[in-house]
Amino acid sequence: MTTLVIGANGLVGSNVLDQLVDDWSRVVGTYHSESPTIDVESRQLDITDSEAVRTVFEEIEPNSVLNCAAMT
Repeated sequence: MTTLVIGANGLVGSNVLDQLVDDWSRVVGTYHSESPTIDVESRQLDITDSEAVRTVFEEIEPNSVLNCAAMT
């Protein structure tokens, strides 16, 4: 099972990653400018770029998605 956490380097996303890392077989986190500090598979992603979002979904094929991204 693969879980995709969008916005994994933010306050909420990093706490979600902490919880999921031990519980899920595969966790992938996305980030905008700085990769997550937790050792997980990660991808840079600009959520305003619909083609980039589509590509990430096609490559990762997640079973579940948690959107923790925020525009600040």
